[in-house]
Amino acid sequence: MSTKRPRSPSPNTTNDDIYTSEPIIDRQSTFIAHYSPSLHAKSLQKLPDLATASHRMVAWRFPSTQRTITNSSQAPRKQLFETGYDDDGEKGGGRTLEKLMESMQVTGSVMVARWYGGVMLGPVRFTHIETCAVNAVKSWKEEQAAKKRQVEQDKADEEDRMRLPEALEERDKSISVLRKLLEQKKARNLKGTQDGSVVAATPPTPSKKMEYAAMPVESLRKLESARDRTIAFLLKQIDAQEELEKASETHEHAVESKGETVRSDKPKQAMEHKSETSRSEDPEQTVGSKNDPISSAEPQKQSADKTEVLETTIEVQYSAEVDNSSETKNG
Repeated sequence: MSTKRPRSPSPNTTNDDIYTSEPIIDRQSTFIAHYSPSLHAKSLQKLPDLATASHRMVAWRFPSTQRTITNSSQAPRKQLFETGYDDDGEKGGGRTLEKLMESMQVTGSVMVARWYGGVMLGPVRFTHIETCAVNAVKSWKEEQAAKKRQVEQDKADEEDRMRLPEALEERDKSISVLRKLLEQKKARNLKGTQDGSVVAATPPTPSKKMEYAAMPVESLRKLESARDRTIAFLLKQIDAQEELEKASETHEHAVESKGETVRSDKPKQAMEHKSETSRSEDPEQTVGSKNDPISSAEPQKQSADKTEVLETTIEVQYSAEVDNSSETKNG
């Protein structure tokens, strides 16, 4: 059975490695937790600020030098821990803290001080004890996470400090090349236009060399982002000029094809025009064609006239023979 231990003189303990929770007050009882990843439980119990506390329940958990016997791929050796607790007159308080440290997988010591207000709280006091302890451990974890982020940030800053000056110089060269290429394409497209429109020139890259090595890392990062946006903009403008150039070439090709078609049709039209002119100037060809009704009727008329003359001649000869025959008979 745990009993309340006598007060001990407070040693000179620093608070550099101690993390404290916010107090919880319930019916005049106050609970405050302290956690340290390195200090032993007795050091926390002897803190000067806790000298007036009614109870200073504590638990500890530190890595042991011993390991489990089994050591194989299926069951590797595990880390063992030295654990313990002190209720300090609050029965079950220390045991609650010991279980909490095991569940949170933390090492060190955690202590909850309670100032009794004269009213018994019942089981809810263990909830207050656990909540205070969790908040104290969380404050340590948050600080550790912040330190880890800071270490990672410092490492990233150092890497960027070594990388960015050279990278920015390379980007400046790329921007200069892309701007020259863009100006060439704009000039070529402007030369091919007929409306005489003027294309605004892209501002040239500053000729002054930037001293990137002397700039802060944050400024270098901003410059890198700005250079990337500039390169993306120039590439987009170059693509637009190439599309304009392709459209212009397609239009010129269509115009040339149309011109070739017109030139190939001109000799054919000239021959047809010459043939029509020859037929209109030759009367014999015009009259003697099969399709002309006048020229086709002319031979029929001539044949009829010849037949009529022949019949007249036969009639005259027959009359003359008849007359001669009559004269012979009378003579």
